[in-house]
Amino acid sequence: MVSESLLLEQNGQHLSVSSDIVQRLGDLLGRRLVTHDDPQHGSVVRKETMSLLRAADGRRLPNSGLFPALQFLARRRGIRLQRRVTPAILPLPGPIHPEFLSYPEVAQFAFQTPLGQILVHPGIHPEDVIGDLATAFPDTRIVVLGGHARQLKRIAESLCARKIRAWSISTRYSLPLLEHLDDEELPRVLCSTPREAANIDFATAGIVILLDASACQHADMQMTLSQVDAAFRLYGLIDVTQVPAPSAVDATMATFGPDIIRLQSRLEVRREVHVAWMPTPPPAIDLDLTDPHFGRRCYWQHERRNRRIKQLVEGLRSASPLNRRRFGDVGRRYRQAGYTSPSVTILVDRPIHAVELSRLLPDWPVIAASESLEGLDANFCDRVRQQRREWLDGSHQIVLTSAAPRFRGETSDVVVWVGGGNSLDAIPRRWLSAAVGSSNPLLIIDFLDGHNQVAKRLSRDRQREYLQNDIFPIGISATQGRLAMFLDRQPEAHR
Repeated sequence: MVSESLLLEQNGQHLSVSSDIVQRLGDLLGRRLVTHDDPQHGSVVRKETMSLLRAADGRRLPNSGLFPALQFLARRRGIRLQRRVTPAILPLPGPIHPEFLSYPEVAQFAFQTPLGQILVHPGIHPEDVIGDLATAFPDTRIVVLGGHARQLKRIAESLCARKIRAWSISTRYSLPLLEHLDDEELPRVLCSTPREAANIDFATAGIVILLDASACQHADMQMTLSQVDAAFRLYGLIDVTQVPAPSAVDATMATFGPDIIRLQSRLEVRREVHVAWMPTPPPAIDLDLTDPHFGRRCYWQHERRNRRIKQLVEGLRSASPLNRRRFGDVGRRYRQAGYTSPSVTILVDRPIHAVELSRLLPDWPVIAASESLEGLDANFCDRVRQQRREWLDGSHQIVLTSAAPRFRGETSDVVVWVGGGNSLDAIPRRWLSAAVGSSNPLLIIDFLDGHNQVAKRLSRDRQREYLQNDIFPIGISATQGRLAMFLDRQPEAHR
């Protein structure tokens, strides 16, 4: 129940949060490492926290990404929190020329979301993303911020090669006098270091892109992004192959907020992906990872675990609703009678596990490479080879991880990971992708293996891995999940 309302003022990317508001809603803290001089031990590095809402010295911070977190805290206290943004963040017209874009979804993301993070996978270059935004919004001035003059110059040259007027400026490359140029000669993209951004009337840009989102925590970048009366939309690029420091994770949340888009490859984005967990039935198995029978008894030939897999996948493929008491969130997701049966892939990491599941599911084709069949039962091998010659519709199959890269798992609605190791290493990245415009979500089903202490720990490791890759339980979007993880790290959440 809402008992009162509060109004916050936002100017540019800076949200004004008074000490009274902090006292009422609580502070939002970021992690950092600080070096201290110790008389006995020399320099000592300690973990500390600092306010993400208010700088200790009173300077402006680019903290507007924290408004959703503050809204959540206010709602929990029965307060309706609103903000007034002056000047208003510049709106964008609808993106044009989608047929010329390598990543049309990033243009839609920028059109719909004024603040966010753009996660890029290997093979995706910053100039490709920037070029798409310049093509989709030809009347919008774009400023690209980075810390390396050579990189900025290379990006500007690449854009010019695509007939997009772009300049780079830094202490090494100065900016010509803009007032002497006609409109047709003015650059549409300016690539700048943060220290030089003041020379380009930075606040009037329509879109600002940080080449490295984590650079938002640096003092010179914070000063630039906190420009008074700025109206630009702000995005930060994140290389998914880099593991960010905790301080960078918190700083990017404060600066860019929880909204993200993952660009997988050309004309593909990350599918809407969720995870659901199935408990492994007893009995308990007291074996260590070093025991030679660990994998066989805990996973591959665990009879009750394999029967649970059989019940699950047959229930998914059946026209009848799943048992909600036994299958939890999966049962709730597929609860309506008469729903269209999802296509299901069981992903296994050992040939012996494929043999066991094939015995329980004889009508499920097994997809395996020839070298994986060596030493296995002759009848099983003959059946696998026979199935290769038959047309498979992809509706249900058992796939070995060694053959997974050659299987079109991106057409599956459900992937059941039955191995005990690292699931996201086993699931090919392409399986998590969707063609632009597709709305085909993916559900990964994994196992909470409580029947063995080591297997239980490995399950917890996978749980963390899913969360770190923005894969959350059914019903929780990536934006909601990232916000929840951020709030869970706050000291107040654990009081």
